[in-house]
Amino acid sequence: SMFVSDNEDVSLQSFSLCLYPKTAITNHSCDYNSNHVFYDINDGNQDLLPRDPVDNFRKGNLIAIKLNRNVEKGQEITINYNDTRQDVATRREVLKTVYTFDCDCTRCGLDSKQTCPSQKQINTRHQNMGLEFISRLDKGDFEEIHAVIKFLNKEFLPLDNLITVTLNEYVFDFYLKSAESELDEKFRDEFYTKAVLHGTKAVEGGNLLDFNDILHGLTTLKVTKLLVFLKEYQSAEVFLKLAYDILVNGYDEKYGSQVLKCVEELRYEINHCKTK
Repeated sequence: SMFVSDNEDVSLQSFSLCLYPKTAITNHSCDYNSNHVFYDINDGNQDLLPRDPVDNFRKGNLIAIKLNRNVEKGQEITINYNDTRQDVATRREVLKTVYTFDCDCTRCGLDSKQTCPSQKQINTRHQNMGLEFISRLDKGDFEEIHAVIKFLNKEFLPLDNLITVTLNEYVFDFYLKSAESELDEKFRDEFYTKAVLHGTKAVEGGNLLDFNDILHGLTTLKVTKLLVFLKEYQSAEVFLKLAYDILVNGYDEKYGSQVLKCVEELRYEINHCKTK
């Protein structure tokens, strides 16, 4: 019944443990038909939370489940327990290790029988190098981030390779954080430019892989915000639509979603600046 919760836009990950007994009975599928997201209690949704029987105060995080497609009457509602963008072997290993069950969902069955033709031509050494980089970055080790950047620039792996997408996401965040902490305007602008480059590649690679999960939507939204900041409104408009089409399947305005509010604010700014 315990969930490791994030804040709404996942900028703070695994910051609390919460009990949601009703949500906990929802099973996992790698081809899940519902998204579950967390909402921050200080963002206008306190009235949706139950009152504590002792001090009569609403407290805790709100979790909500929203269908991402039409379902038939009697069809089971499912959510994802892990990052379903990963390959079938990684997904199954994580689920076995963390949740102690073997995933036999339809998607895992299909993925285990298929090998993408483009993957057959990939040099195994480069694949292993990319995986080693990801393993270190997942642990918060950024000492070799510049080696990662060189690896990506050499294009050893195609844009639509999952390893490439993941590394581009990490490099995007690295340059974004570097820019935000940089005092020299010249270097700050350079970092922002490089962040856009890798963020755009991460989104484009994810699109080629048909990603439609909330994490991909949030990455797309972050790139959109940076494009607006850099006044690249035409590209920002395209990315904002991509982000909204994904995020609206998880977030809901009735819960005071700050993510959807951000989308509306960006849409207004883009339209306002385009008409100047």
